[in-house]
Amino acid sequence: MAKFSVNWDKFTVIKKHDIDRDAPYLWVIGVLVDANTLSSKNFVIRKPSGHDNLGGKFKKGESTAVPKKLNIDEEVKPILGFAVCGVIVIAWENAMTTDRVIADAYDAAADAINEFIRKRVESANLQPPTGGELDALAAQIEEDVRDTIRDGWTIFQLVADHNIGSANCLLFLQEHDTKELNFRFTKKTTDYRLEGELKYTL
Repeated sequence: MAKFSVNWDKFTVIKKHDIDRDAPYLWVIGVLVDANTLSSKNFVIRKPSGHDNLGGKFKKGESTAVPKKLNIDEEVKPILGFAVCGVIVIAWENAMTTDRVIADAYDAAADAINEFIRKRVESANLQPPTGGELDALAAQIEEDVRDTIRDGWTIFQLVADHNIGSANCLLFLQEHDTKELNFRFTKKTTDYRLEGELKYTL
């Protein structure tokens, strides 16, 4: 049985958003297209999304080991020797959004990605998505997340969490492969880095 894994190494706050310490967290969404997910129509792998999933607050220049709960480790059943594996990460800096609303918004993003993949698979389009298609997907995710956060908003939440950026790696695989991941998330004066490794073994 083939295996797909993403093992994160460390997360670094290169430049911070807040005056004091930043409270970053990550949305990690795995992607897998193989014989099993073709049957289930569930192409995304969901991971814990709460505001403290990196373990705390960090100063400028500070690094932390990424908790293992954000790693991905999946068995793969290739289709005629072929599989699509990848990971999408969205970085946030926590303000006042509750974990319940964060979880709902994360699910909205994962659902949008799953629907995008489902439509491509059903149209027999397994080519890498174009820049325009990725832009359209990003816009759909942003709209779904914004609507979800608005639905969960209360008078006690005066400041929404700050989206710092996103990064992804998507591989169309037929043989063993290993790719070092060095994701950067930047917005205005904020700069985060996430390091890890994506591996596919037969």
